[in-house]
Amino acid sequence: TASLEALIPAAEQAGVRLALENMLPAHVGNPSADVRAFVDHVDWPALGICFDTCHAHVADASGFAEGTAAAFATLRDRIIAFHLADNSGAKDHHLQPPYGSIDWDAVAPAIQEAGYTFPATVEAPPWNGSTPGQLLRELQALFAGQWTTFELAGRPVHARCRHCGHHLYGP
Repeated sequence: TASLEALIPAAEQAGVRLALENMLPAHVGNPSADVRAFVDHVDWPALGICFDTCHAHVADASGFAEGTAAAFATLRDRIIAFHLADNSGAKDHHLQPPYGSIDWDAVAPAIQEAGYTFPATVEAPPWNGSTPGQLLRELQALFAGQWTTFELAGRPVHARCRHCGHHLYGP
């Protein structure tokens, strides 16, 4: 709190907001309920949370992962910034969404429904050597629910190009 006590007056004078980020397991700021409790306790109007999708998905040493959808639900009304990335759940890979194992079918609609109007930071390079423009088009399709999907063995599967590995999406 000492750092925030020093930063808050400067932030107020500059007219900026400060965001604390949910962190990886075994770090201060994990689980998300701890970040939420701290921000609620400080109770400063310009202090919020930077929600990192990748961090919420990484499992701790015991194999437990809070989960991106659960962490988002905990933090939803205090989020003022996003770090969007994906991973396998084993470590903070910083893959382009949705090229890891985060359940974007649950997370993307929840983020859309919340109606955030601020920009998000994508903390990942474009997938498979692609371009930033392709990354943007794929993220727009992801958040618009336009991924080409089908059901296989009772589970939704996203179609991917067998040549380049990119997910296929509709117009």
